Amino acid sequence: MKGKHASDEGLDFDSIPWKNILLVIVVLAVIIGVLFGGKTVYSNFLANASFFNKEKPEETDETEIEIEEKMPTQLYGYKVLGELTFENKNFSKYILDATNDNAIYTDKSNNETENSDNEVLDQNNSLEISDALNKSIVKLYGDKLNQKGNFTIIGHNKDEYFSILNELNVGEEFLIKTSDTDEKKYIITEIYTIEPTDLKALMPNNDYTEVTLITCSTGSNQRLVVKALEETDYEIYKSANLTNINENSDNTLADNSTEEVVQNTITE
Repeated sequence: MKGKHASDEGLDFDSIPWKNILLVIVVLAVIIGVLFGGKTVYSNFLANASFFNKEKPEETDETEIEIEEKMPTQLYGYKVLGELTFENKNFSKYILDATNDNAIYTDKSNNETENSDNEVLDQNNSLEISDALNKSIVKLYGDKLNQKGNFTIIGHNKDEYFSILNELNVGEEFLIKTSDTDEKKYIITEIYTIEPTDLKALMPNNDYTEVTLITCSTGSNQRLVVKALEETDYEIYKSANLTNINENSDNTLADNSTEEVVQNTITE
């Protein structure tokens, strides 16, 4: 028969307030939960507030909408007539107008027009074209882009200008857009070289929308000529099996001042 130990006399488990202790534990657990939970909620709130304060990126369609760059009306002090683009060669240049047609194409058949004023105009115009050629490609002859007639564009045989003419082939295409956004496609019909004094490439025509591109050949001894027709006229040209669209053109254009401009402005 076991007896009661002396050490057991001081412990009366029945007298311990277990309910109160459990209540205290529960209250402490709730307080700790509230503290940690509040901290988490507060952190999330700050994160969300930071997120909402940020500028949201604009939602866009998968296909980006390209904003077309407006063509300038002037560049380097010269009027911009349009833009020539070879899409497959990543080439695009503005066409500058540095011409004064009255100065270049003065009718020298009338002695009254052969005066010092006209000679000064011719000289000044040649200087203007030479200056413009150091900045872009330039109109040499023609009325308006993308209209019936022969519009001639010249440029230096340099990488940033018209060296691209050396890479072209008959049948290739390019685009010309005017300052009023009229855009037409041209197809190359002829590529050949001429002497600097040969002005046949400039001859006008009233039947086709034609563009003539000219640069100097290697060594500047000759001129490289690229002839092209607007795609509708090209089909007419091709179906008629024409070999020279200028055959019946008026050959009265060439005069001394034009020849001087052609010879002296494309020297590189």
